Amino acid sequence: MSRIAVIRYKNISPDETVTETTFDEQINWLLNNKIKIISLCDLDNYLKGKLQLKNAALIAMTDAHLDSWVWVYPILKKYQIPAVLFVDSWEIEEDEFTGFSSSDIPRIEYNRLRRFTAPIKSSYKNKAHLRRARLSWLEIKTMSNEYFLCQSAGKFNKKGFIDDKIDGFITTKSYPSDVDDRLGAMHFREGSLLANKAFIPDKKINDLLCRHIIDNGYINFFDRPDWQKELSSLLPDTSYGRFETDDEYKLRVKNRLIAAKGELQTEIKKEVYALFWPFGEYSTASIQIAKSVGFRLFFTKRPGFVKIGCQNEIPSLKARTLKELKSIYV
Repeated sequence: MSRIAVIRYKNISPDETVTETTFDEQINWLLNNKIKIISLCDLDNYLKGKLQLKNAALIAMTDAHLDSWVWVYPILKKYQIPAVLFVDSWEIEEDEFTGFSSSDIPRIEYNRLRRFTAPIKSSYKNKAHLRRARLSWLEIKTMSNEYFLCQSAGKFNKKGFIDDKIDGFITTKSYPSDVDDRLGAMHFREGSLLANKAFIPDKKINDLLCRHIIDNGYINFFDRPDWQKELSSLLPDTSYGRFETDDEYKLRVKNRLIAAKGELQTEIKKEVYALFWPFGEYSTASIQIAKSVGFRLFFTKRPGFVKIGCQNEIPSLKARTLKELKSIYV
C-alpha cells in the first residue's frame, strides 16, 4: 500500500518537543528506509496523476519563525532535500536578519542564540505575552531560492468573533484578536476569519460598557466580586451586533488572500499556489474564494494520507518523535 504523507512541523529548536536532533534523526531514517522526500511540485504532479509515488513524504513547516532558519534550513542543506515553509506574510520582519545559523553555534553563546529561537516573554499594558522571533524577508528569500519553497498561510492570521452569543467581556487577561479590545467590551466565541463570517459587535453598546469601566476604577473595576453581573445589567435587550453579509465576507477574504499571495510572490519571485489554512479551519466558500485568486493546493490539519484528487483538502500528520514517524510508514 502506498503511503504518501505530508509531515507537519510547527517549531523545531532545542526548547521544543521536536528538537533539531530529533528532526535530523527523522530525516536520516526516511532516507535510509527509501521513503522518498518530495517537493511541493512533486506532490502537485502526483495529485494530478502525472507522477507515480509509493512511499513518500513532504516536509512541511507551518510557522515562519526564526528556528526554521537557525535549525531546520541547515539540516535540509545537509541532506540536500526539499521542504515547504508556509508563512503568514504579516509575521515577517522587514529588516531583522540574524546573520547566523546552527553552524555558528560554537562561536555564539547559547543564551544569545536561544533569544532568537525560543519563546520570549514580554509585558505590555500589564499583560504577559509570549512571542517567537520572526524570520526576515532576506532569510525567506535565501531559503526559498534553494531548499525551502515558501508558500502561504494567509496574511494577518488573527482569530475574530464568529458567534453572536456573548460569552464574557474583555479584561486585562483577555487576548482579543482583530476586534475591539477595549476593557469592558463584549467578547464572543472566536474562530478563523477566513473560514467564517465575522460578527461585528455594536459599537454603541461597547462604548457604554467601556465608559462604565473608566468611570468606575478602570482596571480596579475587575476586583469587584460581581463585576460581570454589573456589566451584564447594562446590556440592552437587543442584538449585540451583526454578522458580515455574504458580499462583505467574500470581499474581505478575497482581499486578504490576494495580499498574502501577491506579497509573497513579489518577495520570493516564485509562484505561490499552495495555502495552509490558518488554525486548520476552512469552508467550501473559503476554498472557492482562494481558487478564484490563484491557489490550487489546500493543506489542512486533518490527519491522513494523501490520495489523488484531494487537492482541496490535503491531510497532514504530525511526528513529534522518531517512533511516531516510523509508525506512519511501518
